[in-house]
Amino acid sequence: MAGHIRVISGVYKGLKLKIPSDYDIRPTQDRVKESIFNVLGMELEACSVLDLFSGSGSLGIEAISRGAAKVYFVDNSFKSIKLIKSNLELLKDNACECKVLKSDIPKFLAHFEEFATDFIFLDPPYKIDPRVMQDIFSILSNNLNIFKNTTTIYEYFSKRDIAGEIGELKIIKNSHFGDKIVSYISV
Repeated sequence: MAGHIRVISGVYKGLKLKIPSDYDIRPTQDRVKESIFNVLGMELEACSVLDLFSGSGSLGIEAISRGAAKVYFVDNSFKSIKLIKSNLELLKDNACECKVLKSDIPKFLAHFEEFATDFIFLDPPYKIDPRVMQDIFSILSNNLNIFKNTTTIYEYFSKRDIAGEIGELKIIKNSHFGDKIVSYISV
């Protein structure tokens, strides 16, 4: 593992998280992460978060640093799971309820009933099949008992047309960062 990214704000502000030396895992850049968390603001305190396609876990850890009560990190890669666990070990006196789960994201969501989540961070590989994303958004919109008050923060390549992926869900806001877009999506 080479390089680091930092926690932007909160109780772990300045903490350096490990990132991989290759490009198998693409962590969210600091400026993008800072923008996301500025938009979310104080709403993170005592909230519940799903960090899907977690990679290094940097988005979920930023939420922990800013007061999230529950954060589940979900990824299908053993490499990512190991990296997330390693980064979570850096957190001292962490009162957040955290779980790290290796799972296919649509399968995880289809069976998720543990809590009504406030935020979902969705940062899939840029080359992910649009049908997988359609499945994910379909699950979200069809499980209103869990996801009706959820804001999904979706980071994707700017040339991707997500209209067909998100179906009836609504984009609240778009933020542009060079070749990537972050969309804030609600039911």
